[in-house]
Amino acid sequence: MNTNLHVLEALSNLYRASRRSEVRDSLEALLEVFARKAFGGKASLSLYFDRHWRSGTDHVSWGHDIEAAWLMTEAVELVYGGLHGGRAPGAVLEAIRGARGNVLGVLAANGGSLPRELSEGRVDGQRDWWVQAEGVVGNVDAWQETGDGRYLGAAVRLWDFIEKRQIDREGGEWFWGVSADGKPDASRPKGGMWKTCYHNGRACLEVMARAERTRNAKDGEMKDAESRKIGMLAEHRSLTERRNERVEPGNGIFWRYRYPVLTAAHVPPEWRFDFDASTNPYFMERLGVNAVFNAGAIARDGKYFLVARVEGWDRKSFFALAESPNGVDNFRFVGEPLLLGEVEDPETNVYDMRLVEHEDGWIYGTFCAERKDPAAPAGDSSMATASAGIARTKDLRSWERLPDLKTASAQQRNVALHPEFVKGKYLLYTRPQDGFIETGTGGGICVGYSDTMTEAEVRDERVLDPKLYHTIKEVKNGAGAPPIKTGEGWLHIAHGVRNTAAGLRYVIYAFLAALDDPSRVIASPGGYLIAPEGEERTGDVSNVLFTNGAVADPDGRLLIYYASSDTRLHVAESSIDRMLDYVLNTPPDGLRSRSSVEARLALMRKNARGAAARAP
Repeated sequence: MNTNLHVLEALSNLYRASRRSEVRDSLEALLEVFARKAFGGKASLSLYFDRHWRSGTDHVSWGHDIEAAWLMTEAVELVYGGLHGGRAPGAVLEAIRGARGNVLGVLAANGGSLPRELSEGRVDGQRDWWVQAEGVVGNVDAWQETGDGRYLGAAVRLWDFIEKRQIDREGGEWFWGVSADGKPDASRPKGGMWKTCYHNGRACLEVMARAERTRNAKDGEMKDAESRKIGMLAEHRSLTERRNERVEPGNGIFWRYRYPVLTAAHVPPEWRFDFDASTNPYFMERLGVNAVFNAGAIARDGKYFLVARVEGWDRKSFFALAESPNGVDNFRFVGEPLLLGEVEDPETNVYDMRLVEHEDGWIYGTFCAERKDPAAPAGDSSMATASAGIARTKDLRSWERLPDLKTASAQQRNVALHPEFVKGKYLLYTRPQDGFIETGTGGGICVGYSDTMTEAEVRDERVLDPKLYHTIKEVKNGAGAPPIKTGEGWLHIAHGVRNTAAGLRYVIYAFLAALDDPSRVIASPGGYLIAPEGEERTGDVSNVLFTNGAVADPDGRLLIYYASSDTRLHVAESSIDRMLDYVLNTPPDGLRSRSSVEARLALMRKNARGAAARAP
């Protein structure tokens, strides 16, 4: 096979230079040999044959497969004018496309690089230099021919592997191979009977030539589309791989991080763009994303998961799962957006899911389900109703939709589920409201009990944490992340809202409820925990911080995920010990200016006494 593969390359170049008919005939015949004998209807080449074209080995060499695909494409362009137009034999086209698709799957299954080969059912996981080089050319070639962004993404990731692992930055050239765990094989030669700069040198030249063809495209707008696609994919990869930095020194309670953990730009390009050049020749963003914010959070199997609110250009929100290895950076959306099941009265919009792993074995998501108010006057297209939607899952991928929570209140938002049974019942934190925006007679964060979650109903809501005049929660307050169990009580991280001349201001605050009675608050420090700062103050709904997700690690680290101005998602880092010190030892709100001054004077005088005692 390999002998014929290099003859194929030589004949293509000879025909390009000479245009001799006998060369063309030989090239056409050799394409048929590859399609019908070497590939023989399979997605991978057979490597060795007897004189009757019977295969003599079960080896699969993915490097040869993708190399053959692009060399055959080159020959088809010379002989038949390209893969389109119906002139090239179907078997040849099937062989090329089958090899491309198969190698694309192998790349995805192996972290973006290509193992050496498959033999007797076992994969040789070493990454040889020539296999990676051919993979880059073949995938760029496939992308330029099909417009399918998966091929370009594969080429970019493969080149990233080469830059980081395969190239010897100190000694020059490329390592012969890299082990499956990423260690270079320095024992093999840089040059010799087999190892030369042929494959990698040719690969670089071929990619340069393809880039030049893109730059010189006759249609300037198409050229811009190609450039935009390449740049967008590279930017997305850089964003999702960017390391985050803790902003020092912090305030002793928590640390902010320099970059948001999720933004609209984190959403995979495949969710926003049509990569088919035939249906999207200008590479337009067909289904744009406006913002990513308000995420429920959970940690499982050593990873951190967020179910984020993703809002499209059409104002509709949906849920999508993102995961990170450390909880502070490298968040990537995984799988597909959540397609929730329908309920009897389908909602218009869903958002702000709280996640809790309950002791009954299910992971529950409680969220706001919004509908147009059926009582709205004619011509009023803004009146809405809010109820608490419920879904549950075992694996964060497959979700079961349950009926919405029933309560006596006119509307419900910011409902969270307690992670444990209380007196044999499910405890829910609710926030009754009279209207969609105004709480009206709703008194604050409430507690209520339900016998079941499959037909959840709370008949009696009792105020746990009230809204209060001239405080950070004067207008309304609501549950944030589901409460976190500590040695001193149940830690709540909630949000409070007050009115200002510039509109509503949302901040995050904390309080502690009793371990033996979660319906009783035992500590409530005055003021806010986190308020908008810097870029956090600007966005679609300015001067707003909101949280509905937090994760407590076994070692006590606490990550609080909060959104700023309904636009982006951030993380703040604290610890259970720090937060307990904060809620237990910070003075409560005295509810009057005089009380505020008295508390500050007490602190100042204590400090003064300490300074005097330390003076020589």
